[in-house]
Amino acid sequence: MDIEKIILFQIYLNSQYGNNEFSLSEFSEKFLSEEIKNSLNLTVPKLKFANAVKNLEENNLIKRSSKHHLTTLSSWRLTTNSEKKFEKISIKKINNYEDFKSNF
Repeated sequence: MDIEKIILFQIYLNSQYGNNEFSLSEFSEKFLSEEIKNSLNLTVPKLKFANAVKNLEENNLIKRSSKHHLTTLSSWRLTTNSEKKFEKISIKKINNYEDFKSNF
């Protein structure tokens, strides 16, 4: 499975683009890991998660929140690039991983 797309899918679902009642703008490692486990019944090893996040950062799809924040050490926000892609996907009202994966 493409861990990067799985992470992006969880961010999409829980952001304003996924029509979530409680949309978030910042996503922690713990939150994303739990969401992946709950929705896809998949546990992502820490090293694979870290490598996937690094790839997403390098591809300008997410950016790390403040490195000096004491309560949330590893959290990320969307970039303008990913917001544009999410907006196009949200117009199609996509809410499952397979459709998301083929449209991203």
